[in-house]
Formats: sequence, structure tokens, C-alpha cells
Amino acid sequence: MKGVTIVTFVSWILLIFAVLLTGILLITTGLYGKKYKPYILPLRSDEYLTKPLLPYGLFLLDLIWRGHPGEYGKKLLRKTGFIYGLDYAPYYYQIHMAGKLVYMTVFEIILCFFGIVAKSEPLFLALLILCPAILFFLCDRVLDEIGEKRLQEIRKDFPDFVGKITLLMGAGLNVRQTFEKIGSDSLKDSPLYAEIKRTVSELQSGKSEIECYQTFAERIRIPEGNRLIGIIIQNIRIGGAAMLRELESLSGECLAVRKNNAYRLAEEAQAKLIFPMILMFIAVLLTVMTPAILSMRGLI
Repeated sequence: MKGVTIVTFVSWILLIFAVLLTGILLITTGLYGKKYKPYILPLRSDEYLTKPLLPYGLFLLDLIWRGHPGEYGKKLLRKTGFIYGLDYAPYYYQIHMAGKLVYMTVFEIILCFFGIVAKSEPLFLALLILCPAILFFLCDRVLDEIGEKRLQEIRKDFPDFVGKITLLMGAGLNVRQTFEKIGSDSLKDSPLYAEIKRTVSELQSGKSEIECYQTFAERIRIPEGNRLIGIIIQNIRIGGAAMLRELESLSGECLAVRKNNAYRLAEEAQAKLIFPMILMFIAVLLTVMTPAILSMRGLI
């Protein structure tokens, strides 16, 4: 009887907590929806499932965040800066943090109702603290995956980009004309070519050539990019007849890197298939062996 009373008490706590959280979530979203609507308007609903509830997350973020992100925040800012650009890093950092707060709250509500249905023991209350805390850091995996995908796409396109630079500069164009030619002729909407077009826009706005190329290398964040820009800047500052040879050498190295990356990704894909195949094998084995075992025991 005492156990039943404790379970009932826990269920009531969970119910009250779930109702309070749901009320706060919906009321805050309703009250501050108009305030944050212009802020979240550029976001695509298919990419940000939490978009309708983001006013709640942004409101909480404004309450608890006071401008200085700390070491953890700086790490996230570096990730958002690489994915979306340094200019938009603070914006997407806030969106990411607000989205995490929304996910944590929704997960907490679901967890409460699950605990009520399952008639959980008092130990279940510890999960209300532990699980959202774990979820808070797991959400950062989304940024890691997007960043890794972007990096792979840049590495995939980079050898072709270096090849075009070598060809155009061999035909007599200077570095700026080469960037402008590649940017205007490209129909690809990949991260690398988006950064090339952005660099062209910066050049046309009057920004220093060397500064534009340096920030280009910082944005793509691959060693081959740093080497390419090093060759280009050296040519701009002191000239050099060996530039084309260096570009041809870099182009060959980039092709070799792309080939190695392709082999590595293929091996990783095969490794990822091993676990599902093992599960399928176990399932088939159980399906085949279970009737035989039951028959041997005289159960069927």
C-alpha cells in the first residue's frame, strides 16, 4: 500500500510539472511570437523543426545569456562560423541554443507523461534532470555533422578549383580576374563556390586583395586552401615565375587527397553496414532456430 502511495505521489508531481511546462511553453510562445518573428523569419521550417516554438527558446536565452558566451559558447561560435560564415555566426549560435532549450523542454514534457503512464518510482525523477542535460550536449552533434558534410564538399570541389586557377592563370589572367571568371561561370551551388562568389563580392566592394584571399582560406578551413592562398599572396607581393609549377604541383596533390578521401569514405560506409548486417543475421538465426528449439522441447 505504501508503494502504491509513493507511485501515486510521483505521478502527481510529474503531471503538475508537465502541465506547468506545457503552459509556460505555449504562453511564452504566444506572448513573444511577434517580438521574435522577424528574427526567425529567414529560417526554413524543413531545416528547423522547432521554428514555431523558437520564441520560447529565444526568450529564455535572453534571460540567461548576458553577451559573453564562455569557452563552450566560443566553441559553438567557431562551428557556426564555419558552417554559416563569420558574419552570421552569432545569429545561428543563438538559434542553435534556443532550439536546444525547446528540445529539452519538449523532451521533459514527454518524459513526464511517459512516467505517469508507466507509474514510475521516485528514481524516475532523477531522469528529469539527467536526460535533458544529456540532450543539451547531444544536440551539438547536429552542428558537427553539418560541418563535416560541408568540409567534405569543399574538399571534393577543391582540386577542380585549383585546376581552373592553373589553367586560367596559364592563359594570362591575374589572380583577381581568375576568381571573377570562376565565380561568374560556375553554376554549382556548393559551399566552395559560394565562398568564391563571396570573395569576388568582397573584391568588388574595394576590400584589399590579400585580405580577401586570407579570409577565403579561413572560411574554407582546409590545409590545401592555406597553401593555395600562400602561393597567391607570395605572387602578389614579390612575383615569381615558379607560381604555375607550384599550382600544378598543388593540383596533383589535391587530386591525390580527394582519391584518398574517397577510399576512406568507402571504407567507413562498409564499416557502418557491418552492424546492421550482424543484427539481420541474428534476427534470421532466431527466426530459424526458435521453432526447432521449441520442437525439441515438445512445446510445439
